[in-house]
Amino acid sequence: MTFKDIFSPATLIIVALLAVVTCIGFVVVPGETMLPVHWGITGQADRFLPRNAALLLPPGFAAAVLLLAAALIRYAPADRLQSGRHLLAAMLPVLLLLFVVIATGTVLIGAGFAVDMVRLIAAGLGILLLVMGNALPKTQPNHYAGIRLPWTLSDPLVWQKTHRVAGLASMICGLALLVLAAVTANAVLLLVGIGAAFVLPIIVGLLAAARLN
Repeated sequence: MTFKDIFSPATLIIVALLAVVTCIGFVVVPGETMLPVHWGITGQADRFLPRNAALLLPPGFAAAVLLLAAALIRYAPADRLQSGRHLLAAMLPVLLLLFVVIATGTVLIGAGFAVDMVRLIAAGLGILLLVMGNALPKTQPNHYAGIRLPWTLSDPLVWQKTHRVAGLASMICGLALLVLAAVTANAVLLLVGIGAAFVLPIIVGLLAAARLN
């Protein structure tokens, strides 16, 4: 994995889109507006920031993710990083796109539209799980991404079988989360669904790895 993988055409387009959405926010959202940045278990916003800080939050997180990825490429041993390149390269654009979704929702709220952010974020995380599940079986033993146990790291076949199962579980959970976000606006159900969708693939992967040990 190289810097070209981080700053791929897809990544640059998404970053540009995030910049455009943020700039639109500064134009359409009044300067004195307090915007929600956190939602409680009931789905109601429980934390607010002034317009400028709220609008800059998604680009700030996106910049942090890009800097972290760049630091990983710069300082991590190339051979170890190469083994997990498929997952890292697949996840980065989707994660950045999630920030675009959050930024868009924030701008729409500031402009006076009713937006169910918990539902929106749940759908975005469902897509993230689908992409992750598709990429997991393509990785090789590495110390940065995946189910890193002594016997999965030492045996490429065990790693592959473990991550094939974990990847399938991740895709099923991602699809289930998308369906859940489509059929209900109940914030409690959505938050429980998000937690379960991320925990279950790990448990399934660990059980598969233990069985292969």
